[in-house]
Amino acid sequence: MIRRIPSTMNDDYQLNMTRIIQHAARIYPRREIASRTMAGMFRYNYAKAYERICAMANALEELGIKAGDVVGIMGFNTHRFYESYFSVPGLGAALLELNMRLPPADLSYVAEHSGAKALFVDDLLLPMAEMLAQQHEFEFFVVMSDREVETKLDPVYSYEDLVERNKKEREWDEIDEKSTATICYTSGTTGKPKGVYYSHRSIYLHAWGGVANLKIGTEDCVMQIVPIFTQMAGEAILAGRWSERNSYFPDSSHFRMQICWLT
Repeated sequence: MIRRIPSTMNDDYQLNMTRIIQHAARIYPRREIASRTMAGMFRYNYAKAYERICAMANALEELGIKAGDVVGIMGFNTHRFYESYFSVPGLGAALLELNMRLPPADLSYVAEHSGAKALFVDDLLLPMAEMLAQQHEFEFFVVMSDREVETKLDPVYSYEDLVERNKKEREWDEIDEKSTATICYTSGTTGKPKGVYYSHRSIYLHAWGGVANLKIGTEDCVMQIVPIFTQMAGEAILAGRWSERNSYFPDSSHFRMQICWLT
């Protein structure tokens, strides 16, 4: 690599994912995020989302998650999945997006191969998580739900309880933009599933590209239909943080028949 005269273009500025949500919360704090859950429609804004993201990051840190760890998530398109896109990578850890459509053996392989330390799971997917926990040892579980649930998982924490009892502000560490932020695995059509590790930098730039190519403006509203865990479809919602559009996450009921088949 040839190195010559250094530039004055602030090239050391790290493209961290936390800068995306900080920008949204600072510039357009009242823009709406709406998420349909089993309890009904949940509505809030970027400012409140940022507070919840800070609280969850603080909670995870208290539970022992640190830079370099992998945290799995198995869930639907909801505000909690969205928040996890920032809270986990913001610690320097990596968010492993588990594909609930994979057969149990492949899910177990992905969890083991990635070295997942903890697991976020939607309450409707608890049977799958309990099955996965028999094949891979997680240190703890976080249930994403609006209600109290019974589960064999242990130790288990409520997502909402963790958000409620932790500080709603945080001083974020600067992370090397080349570090992994999220992880997806292929469906294993040519053998075992293969891991794809996305850096903070790649996601940041992809989000900017989405704003430019899709011509997303401040008056647009976009609904996230494609499952967030599918081929990093969640990068589309990150693009919206730059254009400050309203974001909507649909109900998870269209997955129910599939869940019954898997469990």
